[in-house]
Amino acid sequence: MLVLHTMTLNVSALSIALRDEVNHHDKVDRSSYQVLPPASPVLLAVCKYIRSQDSGADRMKLQKLLYLIQGSYLAQTGNPLFPETPQAWQYGPVYPAVYFVDRYETSDIDCADTSVLTEAQKHLIGAIVTNNHENRPVDLMQLTHESDPWVEARGDLAPEESSRTEITHESMLRFFSKPGNATTTATVTDEARWDDLPAGFMEAEEKRWAGLLERLAS
Repeated sequence: MLVLHTMTLNVSALSIALRDEVNHHDKVDRSSYQVLPPASPVLLAVCKYIRSQDSGADRMKLQKLLYLIQGSYLAQTGNPLFPETPQAWQYGPVYPAVYFVDRYETSDIDCADTSVLTEAQKHLIGAIVTNNHENRPVDLMQLTHESDPWVEARGDLAPEESSRTEITHESMLRFFSKPGNATTTATVTDEARWDDLPAGFMEAEEKRWAGLLERLAS
């Protein structure tokens, strides 16, 4: 699983980070939420199940856990657990539909049907929530800032700049498939559907690794 580097942020720094996140994204008003595609039933179910395992998971922590869960599921099955992709916001990956539901329509999460999740999926979600139970939201923010998909999507943007750039499932699959980056559970591997990978993905990966091996051998 991803290793969290030790940080020296105190409670005051955490409060500032959380306050800044809210202030920053309040620039995206409720009218923007109203034109977003609705969150899928599976995504809402994952949110509800996360909070059933960690009632203290606030808005920021929920977002980062969703990212880790999606990445770990992709790495083990070759397919996303839920269809939505996150965006590379200033304070880490964010699923916009969840962000606004969590602000304006919390009943959508509270009333979600977790029976759409398999027992294997619940096991994975529970494992990731447990592994990160002691981590503060700002700790997970820093962790996601060190992940390639967020870094690549941000590009040359300054740290304080906003962004709605998509973090693709392909980039998440590539990153979380590397040793140590995903939380793995034996039951989830039974749900693998590698034949459903995007067309050309495996061929592109083979070429990428072949080029790297050639450079290492030279």
